Amino acid sequence: RLSAMAEQVDDIIIPILKEIGCSFAEDIKTIKGFKSDELVQTSARMVMTIRPEQPIPHRLPKSKAARFRVCATLAGAIQDLGYTGDLGYEKFLYPNDADTRAVLIWLMNKLPKSDEGGDGEDGTAATDNSVQMMEALKAWFYSKYNPYFTGASETHGVSTVQLMVPQESEDGTGKFEREYYIKFQRPVSEQPKIHSVLAPSLMELNAKELCLAQERQAAFDAGEKSSAEKREFIQQMLSQAFSTEQRVKTQKGKKLQDVLSDIAKSYGMGKEGE
Repeated sequence: RLSAMAEQVDDIIIPILKEIGCSFAEDIKTIKGFKSDELVQTSARMVMTIRPEQPIPHRLPKSKAARFRVCATLAGAIQDLGYTGDLGYEKFLYPNDADTRAVLIWLMNKLPKSDEGGDGEDGTAATDNSVQMMEALKAWFYSKYNPYFTGASETHGVSTVQLMVPQESEDGTGKFEREYYIKFQRPVSEQPKIHSVLAPSLMELNAKELCLAQERQAAFDAGEKSSAEKREFIQQMLSQAFSTEQRVKTQKGKKLQDVLSDIAKSYGMGKEGE
């Protein structure tokens, strides 16, 4: 359905390419897959049709530096016409279908009508052409996937399990807890009996941790913590940062085999002295 709507938009744009003198217009059937040379030529000719007093190169040279300058000049000229979307030289050097259609549709709406007075057949044809384009764009927009417009039939339920991960208590992790985490606790990838529940379980765990962190930060910012609690909070943050940095420094200079051995021991997969 999306491709059909895009084809309707292309059917409106392609005849205009022939009118403005694009050299490739006779051979093209769709805007999809537009290359840099085609997009630059089309956009430049449209800009010069809208503003004839502003000459812009409509062919890309072979030099990389010159190609960059042409694309940057073209992007600036379109922005001078009032285009407010995200537009830079990279949109012309490395085009994609969505950005290409957005720029060409905007430029097409800026093209002068054959009869600005609105009288005669040319003016009527231009108006009809604009109406057709807007109707096609509206249908294409509402046909795009949007989770808010998707019915319940498109959703799929997931199951989760509680994952056990190392937790640091307020008074620090004790010796026995650390020993349990290192020698006995199974990696999260091995905890679920069904592998398909691993990903949603990890997302659920991450969401819980994120909510708790946001609550702690909000309480800290709102001044709900006492001075002693704030100091403890900052100390915990610094301790975590320093411990992470220390682990990184410890691993530097080690061979890959030694690093993997340390990881295996931390998950209880290796034995002391091996």
